[in-house]
Amino acid sequence: MHREIAHLKPGHPAQLGQSILERRWRILNRTAVDFADCKTILDAGCGNGAQSGLLLKDNRLVVGVDLALPTDMLSLNKNGFRYVRGDLAFLPLQEAVCDLAVSFEVLEHTLDDLAVLREIARVVRPGGGIFFSVPNKWWLFESHGAIVPGLNFIPWNRIPFVSWLPRKLHSKIAQARIYTLRQALNLTISANLQPLRWGYITAPLDVLPDSLLRKLLKTVMFRSDITSVPILAVNLFVYAVKTK
Repeated sequence: MHREIAHLKPGHPAQLGQSILERRWRILNRTAVDFADCKTILDAGCGNGAQSGLLLKDNRLVVGVDLALPTDMLSLNKNGFRYVRGDLAFLPLQEAVCDLAVSFEVLEHTLDDLAVLREIARVVRPGGGIFFSVPNKWWLFESHGAIVPGLNFIPWNRIPFVSWLPRKLHSKIAQARIYTLRQALNLTISANLQPLRWGYITAPLDVLPDSLLRKLLKTVMFRSDITSVPILAVNLFVYAVKTK
């Protein structure tokens, strides 16, 4: 799955209060096998720790790993959270120490997504789970921005239909990778993981102002966390297990 992205940029973590955080949490709860019994969780690419804070429920130990310590690390002083500064391609953790690993919209920003997914799997015990989400190619907008001369004035750089371009062309202008469900599943299998559950995550609309339009869209089109209609999904997810 690895391919060069001409304008690859690091991601921006979700902020406290954004609806995507609770949406991820609900999907993970419904998807991960024996989630309630997971006592040690790796949050790979934890960003500011906003998502890690939700994972801390039920007396878990959450290990958040990221390249740099943000000044607004939200989970740093919470019991059960341990922050480790490190590269996801070379995790500073021993083998098979986690029951579950999660990575939310991170793989698309890495130099080698397959190498990172394999390294994440290394620190998960046999039988443990790996849950990751990545951008969905069939969403109407390029959610991570792209270098398109003459069109970069568009708010939030959400240029419509750029994500639908052929992969080679998209890679030349994109700032992050983008995936079809088949590509995400192939990536999972290439990392020697067994996919169990997968699907499309509906748009949380966090970039839209709190307006009547936002409320209408969230009520009518984006109420459910998961959809079977690819063009309504900003991201997709895969839950897999480490078999050996």
